[in-house]
Amino acid sequence: MLPRLSVWLVVLACVFPPALFANPANKKTLETWLGPFMKRTVDCRFCHLPDAPGTKPSLDDVDKPHNAFGQRLVKIRKELAKAGKPNDLESRLTAIAQEDSDGDGISNLKELLSGTYPGDAESKPDTATLAKLDQALADFAKYDARYRWKPFEPVMRPMVPAVSPGESIRQPLDAFIIHERQQQGLSARPEASREVLLRRLYLDLIGLPPTAEERAAYLSDNSPDSYERLVDHLLASPRYAERWARHWMDIWRYSDWAGYGAEVRESQPHIWRWRDWIVDSLHEDKAYDQMVREMLAGDEIAPEDDKTIRATGFLVRNWFRFNRNVWLDNTVEHTAKAFLGTTMNCARCHDHMYDPIKQTDYYSFRAFFEPLQVRIDRVPGLADTNKDGLARVYDADLDAKTFLFTRGNEALVDKDQPCPPQVPASIKGPSLGIDAVKLPRDAHDVEHRQHVLEEVVNQARKQLEQIKQQRLEKHRVAITAMLSLQRPGVGAWANIPVVLTHDLEAVTVEAEFAASQTGLALAELSLSIRRQAKPEESTLLLAESTRRQSTLLEARKSQLQLQASYWRTPAKKQASVLEAINKAEGSLKQAEAALLRPLTGQPVAAKYPASSTGRRLALAKWITDTRNPLAARVAVNHIWMRHFGQPLAGTMFDFGKNGQVPTQPALLDWLAVEFMESGWSLKKLHKLIVTSSTYRLDSTPNSEAIARDPDNKYYWRRLPQRMQAEAVRDSLLHLAGKLDLKQGGPELDHEAGLSTYRRSLYYRHANEKQMTFLVSFDAPTPTECYRRDCSVVPQQALALANSSLAQEASAAIASRLVAQLGPQASASAFVDAAFQSLIGRHATDEEQKLCQSFLTEQEKRSQATASVTVTQKSRASLVLVLLNHHEFVTVR
Repeated sequence: MLPRLSVWLVVLACVFPPALFANPANKKTLETWLGPFMKRTVDCRFCHLPDAPGTKPSLDDVDKPHNAFGQRLVKIRKELAKAGKPNDLESRLTAIAQEDSDGDGISNLKELLSGTYPGDAESKPDTATLAKLDQALADFAKYDARYRWKPFEPVMRPMVPAVSPGESIRQPLDAFIIHERQQQGLSARPEASREVLLRRLYLDLIGLPPTAEERAAYLSDNSPDSYERLVDHLLASPRYAERWARHWMDIWRYSDWAGYGAEVRESQPHIWRWRDWIVDSLHEDKAYDQMVREMLAGDEIAPEDDKTIRATGFLVRNWFRFNRNVWLDNTVEHTAKAFLGTTMNCARCHDHMYDPIKQTDYYSFRAFFEPLQVRIDRVPGLADTNKDGLARVYDADLDAKTFLFTRGNEALVDKDQPCPPQVPASIKGPSLGIDAVKLPRDAHDVEHRQHVLEEVVNQARKQLEQIKQQRLEKHRVAITAMLSLQRPGVGAWANIPVVLTHDLEAVTVEAEFAASQTGLALAELSLSIRRQAKPEESTLLLAESTRRQSTLLEARKSQLQLQASYWRTPAKKQASVLEAINKAEGSLKQAEAALLRPLTGQPVAAKYPASSTGRRLALAKWITDTRNPLAARVAVNHIWMRHFGQPLAGTMFDFGKNGQVPTQPALLDWLAVEFMESGWSLKKLHKLIVTSSTYRLDSTPNSEAIARDPDNKYYWRRLPQRMQAEAVRDSLLHLAGKLDLKQGGPELDHEAGLSTYRRSLYYRHANEKQMTFLVSFDAPTPTECYRRDCSVVPQQALALANSSLAQEASAAIASRLVAQLGPQASASAFVDAAFQSLIGRHATDEEQKLCQSFLTEQEKRSQATASVTVTQKSRASLVLVLLNHHEFVTVR
């Protein structure tokens, strides 16, 4: 293989020498501008002169001389800039399309449409090609008049297109879809049945199928607004927030902590609070722009509000133990991808190959996060942050500088080129202003928060009571040991080491008692000072004196504890104890010296900085400003994709030149403007989409439409979708009546997913820590999941047939159906009820016949047990079969 590959590489190098390959960004722009009218592969000769014979080919546009067409493109850039007009390559191509740069009598556009070079007078179309160019020009003019996708330009609301009558328009978005569909000569499928729409809405909005009662209530409601009222009901449900939280957790790369054993290597413990913040925010319909700002800078927006600060889990999640650069690289990459749809990471090592993003832009973007650090704050009621706490970010190094890494190599730091926090100039958003944020006391002096001090006082009181009891016991033992020396007998002298040990322990407990008393006094003083608006100087002096005494007593306690432990330590290990005793004595001397220094009355320095740089807040405001061209477009595209199974812009995280141009750019921009003008309300956007005629289309195929548009780019039908992993598991439990609807709390053991019944959202999700059942159905990868894969593999059928979860659910579902129908219900009634519950429709005559035959056969084979009848077992078996029906895991 290798020799053959080498031969091909040599052949390719000869046929397409390096000088013929065009700059990737310019090549992409020209290909996009001409679209389907591109007649040849774009190479350097479109804009540059050929390399002179015998010279080494150049790949650098700067070094390569331009031909007449290239020279004109360079010149028009300056002219357009001087006139205050856009001067990107696409605008320049449009400006000189009708000119004749090489003077051969044929316009630049005609040459491009015919596949010849507009900068080479010797290259021009022949007579036959020229004769056909009028039609090509007319077709190109029509193509050129289309709505152009300019993602880095501010969003403008497009006009809603006029369409031919005959199709249902319930929302303005339908007009955009119908217009494009009619241009392609496609006809839409009819509206789906009410049964199908009911199940579609439930699974889409809350991730659970309707119950028999919900199904009956909706299908019997013939009022004209029944559908809209159902949408409102589902969006108001807490189940909606849980369902769509998982979608956003995919995009924002939610991950519980990962590591080897108990070692934390990625993310942080207690990050589940961020997950709960997402659920809470969606339930209350918090504006999307506010959500983004809180995730990037919640600690600067509301520094005293722990509920808001939970949102910074978005940044905490990127934490990586072994390399800070990896942590910050991930932060830059996924902030840009998640909120801006931009592959900023492509510029870490060099200028972006396609988009106008410089390498310095990358490091200037990183500078927003350079001061960042992670910490875990105490939560009320618990002092041990290993057991619970608030994982959050803060600015630790307020003067942190960012330097460019030459070729992206962190070993080659260019310290002559600091990169201040800035946004890429190519993204035409608002101006950026950075103001430092002064933090209130509780935000930085966390050890003196009121709830912390109150808990310290309570703990100190409990500890003092415990030591009082220990003190009495130690003294009793020491006295008993001393009395033993006064007894006659040779063995009395052997008790001397024991007596000394007990005496030391009694002295130690006295030291502990003194330290505990002083610790309590200090805690009470600190709490008193915390409650005072302006503490008196005498109180501050007393607190400082008490603090020094406490430090001294704690040092003496440690010294005595080590001395007492020395006599209990085996001889081989006493050396290490002696070393610890020497260190403790050094600390004791320092504490004694500190006690003699004059008091200053100054409070204890806070553990964290008293201000934050404001860099992240400035970035968050820039991203969510309505003048930013990307944030709303990216969010709308994600929501559309999760409703329809396919996005408007195919590359979810790359809206740049190397991404896919949206199939409906005007619709995407219209939705983006509508989203922003609605106050960034996610629920309003959901309702707009799901009440449209486009959303309500039937999913059945049409052979003629499939031939014209096999990928359904023009939305002539609703694409069936496989249920997402969490919906499969949650639906099983919901239909079985076993789903535990408790909300929130610490992550649950992923290994317990088959035996415990909370929603799938709440189970541990991290690298190497995922529920196997969910993984079988393409659960999101914690590393990156802007769009989930969707596979059909045998493991899925095995999970729905053989897992304990499916087995238990099938029996419970069968029992519930029997309870609903009554014990005397016929096999026919049971079959139809099972189809309605699991599939969302009535069984056909053929399906009735097959299922009843199956029940009869199963009853012949089954044996009753003490608790389960033959009929129950056979019906549970039928339910298990239906769980493996492709329509159970399909949203039609």
